[in-house]
Amino acid sequence: MKKIEREVKFLDVDVKEVVKRLKALDARKGYEGVMHTASYEIVAPGIPLIVPSRRGEGLVSMIHRQKREFLETIVSDTDDLREILTQVGFTQGRDEYVLPTSITSLADRNFRLRFRSKGRDGERDPPGELTLKKKLKLGEVRESPEYEAMLQSYHTGKEMLLLAGLRAVRQHDKRRTEYLLPDDIRVTIDTVPGVPTYIEIESTNASHGVRAAIAEIARTATALGFRMQDASMATTRELRAMYKR
Repeated sequence: MKKIEREVKFLDVDVKEVVKRLKALDARKGYEGVMHTASYEIVAPGIPLIVPSRRGEGLVSMIHRQKREFLETIVSDTDDLREILTQVGFTQGRDEYVLPTSITSLADRNFRLRFRSKGRDGERDPPGELTLKKKLKLGEVRESPEYEAMLQSYHTGKEMLLLAGLRAVRQHDKRRTEYLLPDDIRVTIDTVPGVPTYIEIESTNASHGVRAAIAEIARTATALGFRMQDASMATTRELRAMYKR
């Protein structure tokens, strides 16, 4: 399902103070763990992905006839996955999706395809989150249309992407702690190796317009002790370059 990501970052934060203020706001703690994240680019057409035509949760699979291998995992919503594949440029047969030779780059079309683990600490095969982002629009907040699909197996998902004709071009790990607030505001505390800990404040209500989202983010920033004029729009990649990692 398409959604609009609207967020800002605040860098080099006092984590204890942020958590103290979040608790005072009755924030509910959500996800916590280390995410293994990779951005993908097109290499060449590969083995077709088979996505069931029915709606809702379904089994996505891939048959490697030469190696006689069969890969499969559950996707939370087949419509979401089909939308991502269509946007990337996969062509569709009956239930099969395959990259055509005419599609050679995601970056050239202002797309970013990200796949990351979304499990808890110690989980051997966590779920994977596949996200396709369009070009960022920068203003008072960072705004980006995106599509998401959750795969039951992160490791199987990685192998499927490789066999489908995609490869990881950038990778990093991130420890994330997520807090959920009323009015569909999510605050995440992120630590990337070599980068001082920072927070993201994101409005997750797709029905809210940009002005309402900015107001909600600004109110949350103030409550946490930050000023919007100090907000950063930098991506994780840009932060790593900033701190020379």
